[in-house]
Amino acid sequence: MHKPLACIFAALPPLFWSGNFLLARIMRDQIPPFQMSFWRWIVAFMVLLPFAFRHLSPSRQTILRELWFLMLLGIVGVTAFNCFIYSALHHTTIVNAGIINSLMPVMTCLFALILLKERLYLRQMIGVGLAVFGTLVIISYGRPFDLMTLTRCLPPCPGWSMKLRLPGN
Repeated sequence: MHKPLACIFAALPPLFWSGNFLLARIMRDQIPPFQMSFWRWIVAFMVLLPFAFRHLSPSRQTILRELWFLMLLGIVGVTAFNCFIYSALHHTTIVNAGIINSLMPVMTCLFALILLKERLYLRQMIGVGLAVFGTLVIISYGRPFDLMTLTRCLPPCPGWSMKLRLPGN
């Protein structure tokens, strides 16, 4: 694939996400969050079905065998996520929603590490670091090192954690 075309394709998902947040924020008083999520995915389904349909037939048995799991993933991973985002956009700005969304790779890695005991590879750690740094840049209006003043709060944390684990606390 040509480099300019690859750059365009790499820019499309963030553009779609930001457009999604913008539209959800604008329409928050006209369309309830669950209805917005439902119609968003109905439209996406109708647009993508002609392209995906021919690829589904060879995998029909696998899809049918895993249908309940796929439905669970769709309900929890897609529908619930969008409903929560759309609900949040009733109470916060698009920028705040974008900041929270930028930390999704970090949260995914942390949950995989904690719940699934998966090992994080160097590339993943670099990605987590870049996501956190980028979020700090946005939060600090381009001055992430100003946030270093918050590090004064960190030294007591291990002590507080151990105190919470002591009997009688």
